[in-house]
Parts: sequence; C-alpha cells; structure tokens
Amino acid sequence: MESQPTQSVESYSGLLRDIRTIINQGRSLAYSAASAVMIDTYWKIGRRIVEEEQNGKARAEYGAQLLEKLSHTLTSEFGKGFDARRLRSYRQFFLFFPQEKIWHTCVPNLNWSHFRELLRVERREIESQKELFRQQQSLGDKPVDDEASKMK
Repeated sequence: MESQPTQSVESYSGLLRDIRTIINQGRSLAYSAASAVMIDTYWKIGRRIVEEEQNGKARAEYGAQLLEKLSHTLTSEFGKGFDARRLRSYRQFFLFFPQEKIWHTCVPNLNWSHFRELLRVERREIESQKELFRQQQSLGDKPVDDEASKMK
C-alpha cells in the first residue's frame, strides 16, 4: 500500500486562506442580497399603506388606526419588525422615494440603517422648518432674519 503524500504547512495555509476568502466573500454577497430584498420589501409595504390611506379615508385618524391594526396582525403572524413605528418608517421611506427605480439606481449600496438615518434627517429638517414657521408667525409674519438683525 502506498503512503499518501503529506501536505506542506505552506500549502495548507494557502488553501485555508483561500477558503476563508471565498466564505467571507460569499457571506458578504448573501448579506447584500438579503439587505436589498428587505429594503425592497419595506418600500413595497410603505407603498401599499400609502395607497390604502389615500383611498378617500380621513387620513390622520384612519392612518393611525390602520397602522395599529396592521401592526397587531403582522406581528402576530410574522414576529418582530412590524410595530406601528416601523410601519410608519416604511410608509415614510416610500414617500421619500416614491419611484422605486430612484432608490434602486441612486442609492443601491445603502442598507436599511442608512435609509432610516436619511428619514431621521428629513424629519429633523421638517421639524426645523415647522419651528421656523411658528417663530415667523409669532413675530407677526416678519421674517426671522429681519428680527435678528434688529437685535444686533
């Protein structure tokens, strides 16, 4: 019986390094693909919620009731990830990117955490604009910049 040749340490180390690289690349691709599918799913959920809300219902009251009811049903059926706050985020995501191809082509490498941060920035900007508007209203419709310049 012939003996099997022993593998050199260098050869084994090279093989192990290559296989680790293949596994890490595969995991990275799988993560990216799963992330893209999740984002697409969230966008589609947001679109359906907006479509339903815009069917002539009284938006504010109906929207809040709809999200609570959806949250309860979806969480029971699918588990975490569908509370009312997240459903609002999915709706806001659709409203931020109303055309699917825009977010697919303009920002294809972002993950859901990146999109959530974009939505937070938009919310802060909206709140800043509302506060500026309230300040202008309390100053008798005079622009805030004019009042600030008088204080110098």
